[in-house]
Amino acid sequence: MLSTADGFQFQFETLAALKPDLIIGTNAGIKRGDYQKLSKIAPTIAHAKGSLDYLSPWDEQTALIAQALGKQDEGQALVKRVKDRYARRLPSTRSSRARPRRLARAASTRATSTSTPRG
Repeated sequence: MLSTADGFQFQFETLAALKPDLIIGTNAGIKRGDYQKLSKIAPTIAHAKGSLDYLSPWDEQTALIAQALGKQDEGQALVKRVKDRYARRLPSTRSSRARPRRLARAASTRATSTSTPRG
């Protein structure tokens, strides 16, 4: 529930009115102050530790969400299935140099962070 009218701003009142069981903001750039407000509405998942505010690896997002739902084993199995399917479809001769540049750049610029949202 973001508004772009004045940058990306959370619509706290609108979100609270929905009475969510869980708020998932793994790619929402949640800052510390917003995290505190959102956590008062419902349990909140921010970006993964060590990821960028608006770019968390899919497998880390899956693990965080699965953990929050109490389905860690299912989350791990899903990640393994997807990675195995990709591995079977990619030629074994493909090197890390063949990765798309934007992904390699994102991985190389990944900032370190604490386990709480930045702010």
